Amino acid sequence: MTQPKRSWLDGPPGRASGYPGDRLGLPQRGRGSVGGQGEKLGAFLIDLIVAGVVTFLAVRPHSEHSYQVENAIADAVFVFLTAAALSLSGRTIGMRFLGLQVVRLDGRRMGWRSLPRQILVGLLVPAIIVNRDRRGLHDQWLRTMVVHVA
Repeated sequence: MTQPKRSWLDGPPGRASGYPGDRLGLPQRGRGSVGGQGEKLGAFLIDLIVAGVVTFLAVRPHSEHSYQVENAIADAVFVFLTAAALSLSGRTIGMRFLGLQVVRLDGRRMGWRSLPRQILVGLLVPAIIVNRDRRGLHDQWLRTMVVHVA
């Protein structure tokens, strides 16, 4: 009997079943399991709101800048605040609320990887292209992932 034809959309050959994180040896549920897309989106939105409030309080009342300049400042504030939080604790404010944390696959601290990761998150496209372990391109490139801590 012949095997059915596979497409590149099917992913690499091998075990297609399993749950997100199974290939990485992570539990299916609970602490250490892969964070869901909805949870990651919620944390991202909370972080955007925090960055927007900080930007408004710091810039808007004293500003005669155009909206484009204010948006660029808000983007920079978002990247800086979230990268600093990830570098220090592995969690942004939004992730803390939702029980998530970014970890390196080698188990070490985030360190410098937090800055390019958050720049790529700010670009959105790398973050929305995910593999079956729910890792966006930014996480795949930097060998990180988002897991549950609660």
